[in-house]
Amino acid sequence: MNLDKIDLANLVAIGHTDATLGLLFDRGAEWEYVELPAPREAYFGLQRVAALASGAIPVLPARSLPAADCAAALDAAHLAWDYAAWAVQECEDEDDYGA
Repeated sequence: MNLDKIDLANLVAIGHTDATLGLLFDRGAEWEYVELPAPREAYFGLQRVAALASGAIPVLPARSLPAADCAAALDAAHLAWDYAAWAVQECEDEDDYGA
């Protein structure tokens, strides 16, 4: 796999509707809104990248941990996958896990 360096510092917000990904950029003196055709998975991928970059999701070594270990890492960080919202959510009590 080749990795490319990217800078998303100017990306302020993302959204998705129908088959369109909305991106809001801070261009200094003005803001720019851009729409691109993209599947919903692109939106979820960007959300996950943002969560990883902010530390909200623990970074796990690539291809080294089975799914059970990934789930254990999320539990240890008091995080769980919210299937209804398609997002990782912080859990306040054990009943919230696996919602």
